[in-house]
Amino acid sequence: MLPITMFTGLVSAPSRGMSGLRLRLADIADVLRDTGDRRSSRRVWARAGRAHVEVHGLTGHGEGHERLARAVEEALRRVAGVNWAGVNAALGQVLVDFDEDQLGPEDVLKVVERVEAAQGTDADSFPADRPQPPFASAPATLAATALAADCLGLVAATIRRVSMVPALSPALRIPTVMAEIQPRVRGLLESRLGRAQADTLIGVSNAVLHALTRGEAQLALDALQRMLQLAEIRGRQVVWQSREPELVTDGDGLPERSHPPAPRPTPLPHGPVETCIDRTSLASLSGAGGLLAWTRDPEQAAKALLATVPKAAAMGREAFAARLGDVLARDGVVPMDGTALRLLDRVSAVLIDSRALCAGRPRLLSVTTVGDLGEAEAWSAAQSVLDRRTLRELSDEGPWTRGPWRLERPHDIPAAIPASPLALTADLHGEDGRRQARIRIGCELDPLADAVVAAARTGARRLVLTGHASTDEIAPWADELLPLGTSLPDTVRRLQIGGHGVLLISGEDDEALGAADLGVAVTARGESRVCWSADLICGPGLLHAWRVLRALEDARSVSRRSARLSMGGSALGALIAAAGTRPAVAGLATSPVYSAAFLAVLGGIGAARRVERRPRPRPVSAATGTRWGPGRP
Repeated sequence: MLPITMFTGLVSAPSRGMSGLRLRLADIADVLRDTGDRRSSRRVWARAGRAHVEVHGLTGHGEGHERLARAVEEALRRVAGVNWAGVNAALGQVLVDFDEDQLGPEDVLKVVERVEAAQGTDADSFPADRPQPPFASAPATLAATALAADCLGLVAATIRRVSMVPALSPALRIPTVMAEIQPRVRGLLESRLGRAQADTLIGVSNAVLHALTRGEAQLALDALQRMLQLAEIRGRQVVWQSREPELVTDGDGLPERSHPPAPRPTPLPHGPVETCIDRTSLASLSGAGGLLAWTRDPEQAAKALLATVPKAAAMGREAFAARLGDVLARDGVVPMDGTALRLLDRVSAVLIDSRALCAGRPRLLSVTTVGDLGEAEAWSAAQSVLDRRTLRELSDEGPWTRGPWRLERPHDIPAAIPASPLALTADLHGEDGRRQARIRIGCELDPLADAVVAAARTGARRLVLTGHASTDEIAPWADELLPLGTSLPDTVRRLQIGGHGVLLISGEDDEALGAADLGVAVTARGESRVCWSADLICGPGLLHAWRVLRALEDARSVSRRSARLSMGGSALGALIAAAGTRPAVAGLATSPVYSAAFLAVLGGIGAARRVERRPRPRPVSAATGTRWGPGRP
């Protein structure tokens, strides 16, 4: 006899399944309904004792933002059980650390809602163009919806083919196909619905129409692409879950305000994929129009148009980016904007904030003798004073002594610290008090600094470095060295106006990271500061940044190869379509397009796997210039 509990579980399982299905459908409906420029759904993430809650009215700048930020922080700090609360202006969220025994995320949300109502921002909408954070559930919901539609469509199409039920005309696919590949049509949908919602709408429509018109190949390709996207989204959620305590710690370093988003000064230059789609689409439309004028047969013209669709170009790049996103997430990279990796193939300039290349240890840069002490002796004496001292200690006023030697700041030079671009200038005094040398103290270079610069040189047409005393030895690698004090945001915009897609590596300049086409933030060991406006949060150390830079050439290769496959498939499809109008020939005409797309997807996945398997660079010791063994720095 079955135990009562088991029997009850068997009876209640279907009802639980139906209840879960209803909740899932309600979640899908909420996400699909939240379209356009007025997003109403609040993004909330919670784990044991921690919550991130999006707040209506936190725009990142202005008096209203600052007033609301103070009000929500003060209200939450007064709640019993709250350890600390702080606003992250870059994300428009309030972060709360609390005692689970006294309150939960629902209690935090109620406090936030009361403050919003008191401040009059409860009716405000959330910015629609704010990137989806890595913990957001909406991308997974939308991708899963499209995947379910593809799978159901594939089953329906297979049943229709096996049962010999006549299929509808393939010409019905044209509206969704054009919406998928035509940038202007797709841009119009994205402006009305949002990028993710438009992609899902096109995907579901494609699934329905291909199921009715025997489009099994397209459905299988779309399903494969959705599975790659879901794996990428899952990787983003997992890496956020694991790294959030490290990135947030005790709330120190959260940005209290952010810079208003500024539009790109010029459109982003086209890459191989965009060029291919533009050229092939124009040729396809022209050819279909000419065929229609010649034959007066809309059906034949529609089949010719479908036979030349440039699907392979975009699908190869998407497969590479999705797989690479999963690879980087498993390596520890936190993608704050998952769409940014789709721009790798369009990056032509790399701008590196040289502060990100520096490690957290002092280094003697130069010695100029002014007394009777030899240069080697002065260098040894200065090094003895610096031995085992930290950057924090050398950032004080001084003096610093060891044995008979003393380092002190000169009065005739502006004060600076070792980590600054100017470096610290100090005078070396002997036991008798006489000045023997003037020295400069900077920072050691990160063991992977030279590898990062070399990867940037290989992956981009132009490398720009900011001036920094500690990076003088690698400055000759740059095409352009910025003078001290040059504005990074202005430099980003100058490069964009010059026709470049710009990737910026920095650990401190939030505004510039937000302005770059691909902002890569590097966190420093032992530091709480995180640039939340970046697209990718890497570190600590430079290994992640190096991997992203090495992927630039791979991304371009994938896009070029996918574009060539796309044009070849379209050309072959056009030739087959011109051979006749019989149903068998009409179906055969589209097969080169889908075969090319399948090969492009496989090529994108393979390229991302090669990025994953690429050996790590061998670190260089800043002190000796020798190579260390392989491993994480």
